[in-house]
Amino acid sequence: MVVMDDRSVLVRREIAAAQKEQETPEISAEGGATEGGGEEGSGGPKKPEPKPPVQRRFYGRARLKPARLGSSAGQIGDEIVQHLNALVGAEVEVIIEVHAKVPDGIPENVARTVGENARALKFDEFGFEEE
Repeated sequence: MVVMDDRSVLVRREIAAAQKEQETPEISAEGGATEGGGEEGSGGPKKPEPKPPVQRRFYGRARLKPARLGSSAGQIGDEIVQHLNALVGAEVEVIIEVHAKVPDGIPENVARTVGENARALKFDEFGFEEE
């Protein structure tokens, strides 16, 4: 609720903000407040240095050769995942996607084996497509 009486004052926002910035004491390196908002002889208030941005997320994608899957996946685990997973509070997720195109079609016995293995390995999703 706004009350207008003989003690009320109207001010311009930009002028009030500039005055407030000048009047706010700044904390010096010794831990005490400095008068006037700046160091002696500096000619004005000292602006705090901006903090460098913090890297909070990593993402990566690698195309692995099927013939070297074991060694390549192991190398990624050792050289990437291990370092990230060691950080306190890190939530690391590794997703493996398999895409296969077989021009002559996937034989029924191979489709059955792959489907059963995907189910046993608890794939989030899998399936076959007809073209």
